[in-house]
Amino acid sequence: MIIKELDIKGVYEIQLETVSDKRGNFARIFNDKIFSEHNTEIKWVQENQSFSKHKNTIRGLHFQFPPHSETKLVRCIRGGIYDVLIGNTN
Repeated sequence: MIIKELDIKGVYEIQLETVSDKRGNFARIFNDKIFSEHNTEIKWVQENQSFSKHKNTIRGLHFQFPPHSETKLVRCIRGGIYDVLIGNTN
């Protein structure tokens, strides 16, 4: 797993490292130790998955203010994604 912090504080790009053999492939998508090494504060309490049948589908991930904020993990497994991030400037 390669974790790169982006220009917005608290936003990271995570690149999976895939290991392949004759059976197929394997990639670790979460590792608490690796995330901790990058000073991320994650308390994993919920995981959701969605599938969009049509190209250009818009989905919303909503901003919450502390203490109700949640860590978001967005992953595109096929096709492409246009992800918009909005940070709190206060």
